[in-house]
Amino acid sequence: MITQAKVALYELVDLCTLRRGIRRVICDEEIRFPPRWSRFYPPDYEPYTFRFVRSHCAAGATVMDIGAHLGLYSVVMARLVGPAGRVYSFEPTPLSRRVLQQTVRINGYAGIVEVRPEAVAGATGKAVFYDTGSPASNANSLVRTAKSKSGTTLDEVRLDDFVASRGLHVSCLKVDVEGAELDLLRGARQTLLTCRPAVLLSIHPTDIQESGGSLAEIWQLLQECGMSVRLPEELHPARSNAEPIASDWFCEQTSPFEVESIPRC
Repeated sequence: MITQAKVALYELVDLCTLRRGIRRVICDEEIRFPPRWSRFYPPDYEPYTFRFVRSHCAAGATVMDIGAHLGLYSVVMARLVGPAGRVYSFEPTPLSRRVLQQTVRINGYAGIVEVRPEAVAGATGKAVFYDTGSPASNANSLVRTAKSKSGTTLDEVRLDDFVASRGLHVSCLKVDVEGAELDLLRGARQTLLTCRPAVLLSIHPTDIQESGGSLAEIWQLLQECGMSVRLPEELHPARSNAEPIASDWFCEQTSPFEVESIPRC
């Protein structure tokens, strides 16, 4: 728990830096964070995610950071798509979203990044969103798990509805929704079929099962949408990233893992 003395210290640092944030370099990207959260990420955090967004976020593109947390990747994505591009950053957790907004602002990308409060799901409407109770937790989810401490009703949005209502063509999705992956993908089928985006997908097998889904359903949906599923090379150096993984391996996983889902030619 953060003490009042620490709150006062962070506020003093914020004032002394003219609210410009604390400079960090993470995987060769210079990013500024609000003082309280400036040490949240180690300098070598998730190099595979940085490589993925650098490969698939082109200048002028429309991209999405779903489960944007504190804004680390939203800033990098905004830098890559530039002034002619657009980043839609979805973060349902109120505290994380406030930090996300600050991070975007102090890095100068408020005109490129649109911060959204909805949870991206399989339908548009209302849903209960579960919080672990830890400040800036990256494990909050639409799926109730052993970590969940409380639930709050909030807006949820089907990705296909959001994309269609704005006439978007999305070229890249970074998705980390802590067990709600299957529901999100069900609501993104048309986007996957028509926009053909590259997708970096964090998968949480246990939470998916607790929500009544299965890895086999995710695999089948990705195949029906013409997606090739591969492992990030940084996490599996002995395996060629160019080699798609097999359904048996995918469906047998029990621990969280990441995959890159790329449209087949």
